[in-house]
Amino acid sequence: MAIVLDIFKTKRPILLILLPIMFVLYWWNWLQNPIISSNDGSVMPFANLLIHYLGEKPLALGIISILAISISSLIIYYIIDHYRLLKEGINIPSLLYILFTGSFSILIGYNPVILASLFLLLAFIRLIHAYESGFKVAPFFDGGFLVGIAAGFYGASVYFVILMFIGMISVGRIGIREILATISGFVLPILFIGVYYFYYDQMDTYYSFLSNLNIQSVFHNTLSVYQLFYLGFLCLLTLVSIFSLLMRNRLKEIFEIKFYSGLLWMLLISVIIIGILFPYGMEILYISFIPVSFIVGRYFSVQRHKFIGDLFFILMIVGVIILQSPKILDLINL
Repeated sequence: MAIVLDIFKTKRPILLILLPIMFVLYWWNWLQNPIISSNDGSVMPFANLLIHYLGEKPLALGIISILAISISSLIIYYIIDHYRLLKEGINIPSLLYILFTGSFSILIGYNPVILASLFLLLAFIRLIHAYESGFKVAPFFDGGFLVGIAAGFYGASVYFVILMFIGMISVGRIGIREILATISGFVLPILFIGVYYFYYDQMDTYYSFLSNLNIQSVFHNTLSVYQLFYLGFLCLLTLVSIFSLLMRNRLKEIFEIKFYSGLLWMLLISVIIIGILFPYGMEILYISFIPVSFIVGRYFSVQRHKFIGDLFFILMIVGVIILQSPKILDLINL
């Protein structure tokens, strides 16, 4: 059974081969009958803009969502490869991100949080660059700007600006210039939105947008019992992976410590938002799966006990198959 994970630890371009296959399996039913509910993206301005121009073309919105997830997975692969965070298994974190985002049926279809999570991932990359760039403030401005764009798609993204300030403390770069750069970058897209609505005499809509920059969910889908059970399994796997990550001498490079600390903070913010919105707000899982993919992917890559690693991996795959197979669920109900 140890051969299971070894297949994904090769440096062959497995990701490019599995991407189209996994998306066909996950999204096929939705693409056959693409439906956009009335509240999908109708609150935040950037998401509303997509609905305004493509609302009658839900298939186009679905394709945009698939492209956003694909780009996110490729960025995850790039980060792992570029910074040499893993000696082997560099495919695993990006594959896990696709696997996790497709595991739950309520996450399949257009959702503005998909685009928001992409911009939050880009903001995290700029935070990484802040550590590398010495005393430059540009990465903090860029990071704040990207978080502001993410908030334009999904309001709760605004709270991830906290991650930028945590990053300042982590890299020892907190100061008035960094704080002003982050705030300026974050405010810029919000001001741009205000100018847009002012030009079209829709300031009431702009005020509504500002009031929605808080922790709330406009997507009132909840998880089924089976999905909650599988989510519990993923939580257990994540805790085991975090424990493995924090064990003594596992992280030897300062960059690794800073990098995974940032991911843990990102995960913590996501969990807090999910806890506040529970049982709604499950769309936040899209954001939480970013740090989880890195952390769990690292666990699978460095796992010395191959039997345990393969067992977790197989259970994870079996769970996905069950969740994606209505016929099997019907048999379970019987």
